[in-house]
Amino acid sequence: MRRALTILTAVAVAVAVAACGTTSGATGGEPGASTLPRFTATTLDGGTFALGDHLGKDVVMLSFWATYCEPCKAEMPVLEQLHAKYAAQGLQILSVSLDGADTVSGVRPHIKKNGYTFDVVVDDDGTIAQAYNPAGVAPFMVLIGKDGRIAKRIEGFQASEAASLEREVQALLGLPE
Repeated sequence: MRRALTILTAVAVAVAVAACGTTSGATGGEPGASTLPRFTATTLDGGTFALGDHLGKDVVMLSFWATYCEPCKAEMPVLEQLHAKYAAQGLQILSVSLDGADTVSGVRPHIKKNGYTFDVVVDDDGTIAQAYNPAGVAPFMVLIGKDGRIAKRIEGFQASEAASLEREVQALLGLPE
């Protein structure tokens, strides 16, 4: 009995010491992370979006959505307005479709029908979602500041919060309200 207690205590101490050596909130896609997972993706229009090209110089908005998600569809006109208003000041919007094989065929028609001009990619292998939205929530947004760090994560969409989102973008761009 005494030997089992000694072994259990040793294991507990080892776990505690190991936990002390880890970092929290400063890796991967976590808010404030200094090293963000980089990716390169082909946009629907055939271009390339490389996150690394924008980190440290632009404000990047990653917006996760799906064609079957009504709140996502409601959010997209707001994204288009922000894109039209702030792209020249350094706002880069990447709309990341989470559509699977059964609904992906609706992505391009939805974008074309609504005349959206921001970059859109289909995350068919889940690489971008795994790095920034591992729960696969939609709508879900990640705002990355000019400093290359995650400034904010936003789950869901409420039309009443569009003005607040715009103020957040203005602040990250260093613009007056």
